[in-house]
Amino acid sequence: KTLGAVSSATCNTQATPVDHGASSTGGAGYFHLNALTLDTATGLIGWVRHSSDDVTYATIVTFTRATSTAVVPGGERVETTAAIERYTAFAWEFGTTAAAGGATRSATVFAGFARA
Repeated sequence: KTLGAVSSATCNTQATPVDHGASSTGGAGYFHLNALTLDTATGLIGWVRHSSDDVTYATIVTFTRATSTAVVPGGERVETTAAIERYTAFAWEFGTTAAAGGATRSATVFAGFARA
């Protein structure tokens, strides 16, 4: 299922969660970076997170940090054999802290997660 098609993301956040209706085991996360402007940020990193209650989320897949526009366009697929909770969401962060980055940082990304 698609976890997020994010156009011009400019802040650190988590996309709207997807309710899969039940938990399962294993799957693969997909991340495609279409555009990236870092300004003073040190990079862009994304995660697939999961939750049993849609309140508390934990990371199940971590994508490689994009640290330059040389990797655009680009994508990555990361597999996991872990138990996957009912809800999944894509989250991302510019830089290494919530305050890192500048006024013109932005990214256009697509993320998904396929259950095994």
